[in-house]
Amino acid sequence: MRTIRDTKGGNASKAKSNTEKEFQKLRRMDLLELLLDQIRENDQLSASVTELTDLSERLKAKLDDKDAQIERLKAKLDDKDAQIERLEERNRAVARASGTLDIKEFLEIEGRAIENYLMKLSDESNGEQA
Repeated sequence: MRTIRDTKGGNASKAKSNTEKEFQKLRRMDLLELLLDQIRENDQLSASVTELTDLSERLKAKLDDKDAQIERLKAKLDDKDAQIERLEERNRAVARASGTLDIKEFLEIEGRAIENYLMKLSDESNGEQA
């Protein structure tokens, strides 16, 4: 079975005249078969284009969904960052306000811990001597 492509000549100037001559030589049935072949090929290509267009639209919808999800996650992250900043600022303010109290309390607690430790050492050394 010959196609329209098969009927084209070697160079551009001769191609038109050769193609016309070959078309004139073809019988009516051969021409109809060539036309049907071209229609089938066109239908296949149209179906492929439609399929690819559908696929492209589905992928675009998925991409849009992912973009929306990313934006939601960015907003959540921004909220969490703002919350952390507020908590850190509050902690700094509390630390500045109670800084002297904290140092006094720390020294008292440490002093008592040292005294307890020394008493324990003293008791242990007294127990070993006895």
